[in-house]
Amino acid sequence: MRCLLRLLLFVLAAALMLALAATLILPSGAHTPQMDTTGRLSTGIQRAIDAAAALPEPLRRLVPPTATATVTITPSPTATPTASATPTVPANGLVKPGPPFLAFRRPFDPPHEDRPSRSYPYGTTGGGAYLLHHGVDIGNPTGTLVLAAGDGRVVYAGSDAEITWGPEPDFYGLLVVLEHSQDQAPPLYSLYGHLSRTLVEAGQWVDSGTPIGEVGSTGIALGPHLHLEFRSSDRDYASTTNPELYLAPSTGAGVVVGTVCSADGAQLADAPVSLFQLDANGGVTWWASSQTYPGTGVNSAPYWRENVVFGDVPAGTYRLATDYPGATVDLVVQAGLVTRTTIVVAAQQ
Repeated sequence: MRCLLRLLLFVLAAALMLALAATLILPSGAHTPQMDTTGRLSTGIQRAIDAAAALPEPLRRLVPPTATATVTITPSPTATPTASATPTVPANGLVKPGPPFLAFRRPFDPPHEDRPSRSYPYGTTGGGAYLLHHGVDIGNPTGTLVLAAGDGRVVYAGSDAEITWGPEPDFYGLLVVLEHSQDQAPPLYSLYGHLSRTLVEAGQWVDSGTPIGEVGSTGIALGPHLHLEFRSSDRDYASTTNPELYLAPSTGAGVVVGTVCSADGAQLADAPVSLFQLDANGGVTWWASSQTYPGTGVNSAPYWRENVVFGDVPAGTYRLATDYPGATVDLVVQAGLVTRTTIVVAAQQ
């Protein structure tokens, strides 16, 4: 009778061990106890453990102890960053840049106005009165000849009523787009908007100074003027950079290219900036005001990483000032050169 009882106990224990082992085997073949999303043992495993605990003492001795389950979090593989060339920003001071910077002529001949409006510079809204400006405006009477700013191929000439080049149809009205790729990689595009007439055709090659259209007030223009843009992608309205980085300065003038940033190097958006001319007697005369680029919508040129530009600044000594206490810098402007400068704004208490 004792032998029969022992045999029965052995059979029951063996069956329980097989059931427990089957429960602990994961579908993948791993023998790690399954956990639910909260880190607890899965219901089937817990029931098996509970059943073993409820066995009579002689049978419980025959069930092997269950290892305490542990959850191991294996991080996902992190892709190794691909190295990319980062342009070195010129040091502060006087810079003579190579093409394409300061390499394009003005789109008008004398005696016509050839300087961009200071009241609505690139990356500003004219004090909130207008849309964020993706280019510069040069005012001249309707019919004034518009000239190609550089050698290039005509990408488009005509209306944007159906083929959109801006944020909405009929934004520029009549326009011409040129591709200047012979000296630049990637290509650089110039766009001439609000024309009253176009004088070239798509696919045509034009030399710098070739008449390509006439000033008008088509599209959303409020009056006759040329809207000039420079883009890195012909149809991409969001790919513009500041035209005053590319236009050769007027005779006797230079260009101030500035970065206004915090101590950690982060550019400050929409910060008012003014340029004052200093004379030999200590006098200070306001010359122009602008504001830094907003955080989105327009772009710094990768070479300069600027967020404010003053073009056509007569040679002399100047003070660039912000509204932040002590955030000013004195600088020298020379004809035909860029004055690169940085204003670091200390943390405000």
